[in-house]
Amino acid sequence: MMKSPESAQNSGLDLPRDHIKRMLEERGLKQADVAEKSGLSQATISRLLSGPRVAALAEVQALARALEVSVVELLGPEGTKQLASDWVPRNYVDQLEAELSVVRQSFATTQAELAGKQAQIDHLRTAVDDANKDVASRETRIQDLMAQRDEIRDQRDDGRDTEGNDPDIGIHRRGRHVGRELRHE
Repeated sequence: MMKSPESAQNSGLDLPRDHIKRMLEERGLKQADVAEKSGLSQATISRLLSGPRVAALAEVQALARALEVSVVELLGPEGTKQLASDWVPRNYVDQLEAELSVVRQSFATTQAELAGKQAQIDHLRTAVDDANKDVASRETRIQDLMAQRDEIRDQRDDGRDTEGNDPDIGIHRRGRHVGRELRHE
């Protein structure tokens, strides 16, 4: 059964005393140090660490502040479960779980959409690479054709035909020699 915040605070939380004492030792703190840091009396600290294992939430929060840990770290797994069951309404937990489920589904959908977009990007990159190769090939072909054109112009300007024949001597066409000055039959 769910406890109200008031009844949970009045009934208190079970403290893992051994765990808390270990934390004090690890930090080199005495009960008086914790009392000063927490704002709780030294008698309260003594009761929490050696008396009944029950503490009010405000005491637990003050003790956690003094030890510079979260309430969850202070209470450990069992104390955290008790705190959650005392303070968090079950329908709220159900609502959070439903929201988490929606977020997970949305995340999965987003991952699938991202994978699809990545595939499109990869396809487009391949197409761009192919187009760049085609452009490079065409540019090379254009440069070759321009070099041939320039060579033909140079030959023409030098008085030779494209096959290197002197036009005054004659040009071989279709297997016959045709001279410029005379035509032999």
